[in-house]
Amino acid sequence: MKGLASALAVLMAVSVTAHAENLMQDTIYLDEVSVTAQQTQQQNMTSTDYRVQEKKRSNNIADFLERDPEISLKRKTVIGDSGDVMTIRGQSGQRIMLNLDGRTINSTGTNGGNYIDFSTIPLDNIDRIEVIKGGSSAEYGNNALGGVINAYTVRPSASPRVSLYGTLGWLDDEDTFYNVRGSYSQKFGGVGISLGLSHQEADAYLWNNDYSSSHIAPKIYIDTPWQGGELVLGYDYTKTYRGMIRSNRVSADPDNPGYEEEVDDAEVLSLGETFAGGAGGQAMSLVGDGAYYDKIKQFYTATFTQSIGSSAFFELSAFANHEDRFDRNYASKTMGGVQEGALVLDRKVEVDRSYGYKAKTEVQADRHKLVFGAEQKNLRAGAIDVDYVAPGPWKGGIASSDSEPKIIAEGVFLSDSWDITKRLTIDMGLRYDSYDASQYKTKSGVMQRQRYEDDSITPKFGLTYALTPNDKIAVFVYQSYRTPTIPEMNHFSDALGVSLLEDEELKPEKANAIDIAYKHSFAGKKGYVKLSAYHYDIDDYLLMGTNPVTNSGRITYNIENAKFTGVSAEGRYSLTKSLTAGAGLAFTESEKSGDPVSESYSEYASDEVDYVPDLKGNVNLVWKISEKFSLDTTLSYVGEREYFYYGKSRELDPYMLLGTSLSWAANKSTVIEFYVDNIFDTDYEEQYGYPALGLNGGVSVKWTF
Repeated sequence: MKGLASALAVLMAVSVTAHAENLMQDTIYLDEVSVTAQQTQQQNMTSTDYRVQEKKRSNNIADFLERDPEISLKRKTVIGDSGDVMTIRGQSGQRIMLNLDGRTINSTGTNGGNYIDFSTIPLDNIDRIEVIKGGSSAEYGNNALGGVINAYTVRPSASPRVSLYGTLGWLDDEDTFYNVRGSYSQKFGGVGISLGLSHQEADAYLWNNDYSSSHIAPKIYIDTPWQGGELVLGYDYTKTYRGMIRSNRVSADPDNPGYEEEVDDAEVLSLGETFAGGAGGQAMSLVGDGAYYDKIKQFYTATFTQSIGSSAFFELSAFANHEDRFDRNYASKTMGGVQEGALVLDRKVEVDRSYGYKAKTEVQADRHKLVFGAEQKNLRAGAIDVDYVAPGPWKGGIASSDSEPKIIAEGVFLSDSWDITKRLTIDMGLRYDSYDASQYKTKSGVMQRQRYEDDSITPKFGLTYALTPNDKIAVFVYQSYRTPTIPEMNHFSDALGVSLLEDEELKPEKANAIDIAYKHSFAGKKGYVKLSAYHYDIDDYLLMGTNPVTNSGRITYNIENAKFTGVSAEGRYSLTKSLTAGAGLAFTESEKSGDPVSESYSEYASDEVDYVPDLKGNVNLVWKISEKFSLDTTLSYVGEREYFYYGKSRELDPYMLLGTSLSWAANKSTVIEFYVDNIFDTDYEEQYGYPALGLNGGVSVKWTF
């Protein structure tokens, strides 16, 4: 902590994000059924805040962000995908920070682990979701280069709040999905409680990919003896079962005719999956019927907040993660004396053993809003215990491991949002980050400790100016810094087997960025129009790709540079008392350079970053037919996306989807919704080789008291 202390002294000497309305942030409120609650909260909402009811499958946080033109999803399966499924302005999950009530809940992961596992973060008891695009905020560092998603649970009040939600959907002609959820919160004198719980299940749309997940999240709020003090203790438990997708293509090579040939004509034509966290082998890479993982994730949180007078507060928080994954695989065919269907893999992976602390103070002084604090995150993965792996050709290099990779990330931040005049606000920030990472890997037959260290100071500066009471413009210029994750550390070690990377070092990313936003608010809160533009220039961009020597497995390495440039327009407007229109359109261009692997091994490489759509847009109409009925219809478009697979860059076709839902307010506490999605029954893919759902629909009921 010596470097942390010295950096804090430097930061305290600098007067350094957001006091006026922040055009870099959007807030989505999950709608209450109660009209009174809507009217009360609406008064405090800015014109870029908006309220949404639970629509369609409404499974997790990602489902509420689909309409944003600058956010893209790349799921293998719409329900229960545990992979890296979201990008914000082209930045994927390891560059996005997800927080729940102020604590980070990104999965630390292990070999091939997850960055953000939305499948284990349901919407139980969630009040609102904030999205900060880019790294303009000094408070968030480490993996917040691409943006921050903050989710907040409903705080208890003296009046009890109870909600129940359930949806039943069909995925194709036979398969179904259901989701049931409930919440309760209330405050009794100086003690408040809240509880969220849910259970979801889905049949296998892709071969063997059935899914179920249960979640419970109790929280206690305790008023301390000191006036203005509160202690919050929280616990989240999620248990997820997920069938691993079995490949239904005769060949995984798209240039082979077998790629379009089904192994089983009763199943959907799709690529499969492999188990993550090992050195390979048939037991990891050949998924058979019944193969699955069970994931148990537990979050512990403690937060103490103390107000200081009426214009300041400080906050101390701590968190701990405990996540285990239990893998089971069964033989996909008879081989090496092992019969088809026999157990070939049984192991436990200690995915996450992270913990951390944060101290933060906020002071409102005259026309300044000062925020400063420090944090430390100890990101750790645990051991891999292999109880059984089949012999012979199944075994490969799979073995137990207690290398327990870890990263110690420290940060100090200081920011000032200064209202110079009623129309002009300056935001200044400075952040210091350091990391010390280590792991044990076998190299040349010897177990060696690999260590990576680095630190950086990144400044932030922004101007927000009100041209008129209804027109604002903001310009933010800043730097961001991102340290490698544990999965990237592990896959970098795998890259050392590629000769041209032997002398390379694992380096953090550093970005120079500019964000520009203009917003016009229509009088009478009828809506708004917002225009945005950005440019990110990222040095030492970390790329994860396929090993070019074996054409399988994953490797991570730094390339010289990646650039992301985009413009977007979005808005909503109340055309009449009963008709509201919304639309969004985003154009994004990516460019990478200095990639030694693609330049040396493939003449078919692309200079674009994988899965960044060139164009994404939507049009939405909400028609309040009567006091009881409302029709919500959305037409969305996703443009071409490039992806490097099997030795060359390939292209995903653009697609257009139409979905609609009819809501019926049965009474002041109950809403029933009927929905149909992908009405055109469009064939499309969010991720290469994995067909998405065709025509699907369902019905849901939400009751709130």
